[in-house]
Amino acid sequence: MDNSTTGTRDSSEVDIRLAELGLDKEVLWEAVLLGHEFALNMTDNDPPTSKGITVWGKTTRRLRDLLVPRGWYSENHESYSITVNPKGDRALAAAAGDWRTGLLDETPETRAKKGPATRSAIRQNQLHFYRIDPTWEDTGHSRQTWILLYYFERGSENIRAELSLPIDLGFTGHVCAWRERIILPAPEYIVGIKPVASPYDGTPGDYEDIDVPVIAKA
Repeated sequence: MDNSTTGTRDSSEVDIRLAELGLDKEVLWEAVLLGHEFALNMTDNDPPTSKGITVWGKTTRRLRDLLVPRGWYSENHESYSITVNPKGDRALAAAAGDWRTGLLDETPETRAKKGPATRSAIRQNQLHFYRIDPTWEDTGHSRQTWILLYYFERGSENIRAELSLPIDLGFTGHVCAWRERIILPAPEYIVGIKPVASPYDGTPGDYEDIDVPVIAKA
């Protein structure tokens, strides 16, 4: 399969591409910045792992707050929390990315290792490419799952984000390859939340989202 990546960062082109996906950059940025705001209100007395979960959880919730009124809906299968478009053929997940997030000339990875739910979603993404490479099977129907990837740079007001389509997991379990990346232009001000520096970025465990299987009790 051709693993080349297409990227978009021109503001007008970003708006057009997001509109094709039923989205806009204001919704995506508001979700990212709300998660960031909650992180800033945490202290060293919070459990270390709660910082990343809080950012991921609040970002995901805000996406749903804004998209459900548009006909999107929530799914939480095996604790993999996604927001699905009205047709059911496209979904959004949120995840923390590494320092390469939002840089078109770099290839980012997710900060946290991913589990079987993410692997399954990526497999579904791969099924869309059977026309490019006939070795990929055609199931007749599959859902694309995009990731809203965010990164908060320590020591600056630089917050970067992108909406990207994952197609592979590396040996370490991090998402590491993308079919398409839509780089979101940095906002100046959205819904009263100003992007500011995060004191927590760069510490292992900070801003990591979760993806764990649910095991039924006996």
